[in-house]
Amino acid sequence: FNSLELRSIIHAIEWRVRHLKEHHVRIFHLTDSYICMSIISKGRSSSRMLKPLLRRLAAILLTFDLQLIISHVESTENPTDHDSRA
Repeated sequence: FNSLELRSIIHAIEWRVRHLKEHHVRIFHLTDSYICMSIISKGRSSSRMLKPLLRRLAAILLTFDLQLIISHVESTENPTDHDSRA
């Protein structure tokens, strides 16, 4: 599930770059995954499955000069969770 959560974060960043034409900005993103928040903050993981995803995220952030600010939100308080589980 961690890889799916990390993929969803990457897709959200890619969507913002493509559709909102964001670059040279700070992006604030909420996640309910402590693991994804931690590995993104550290920029590394020992997981073979997560390493390529972290490299992809780093490439996007560097290419478009984005600063990702990631914060944790409880699943019950996550504003996007309700629609994805319906």
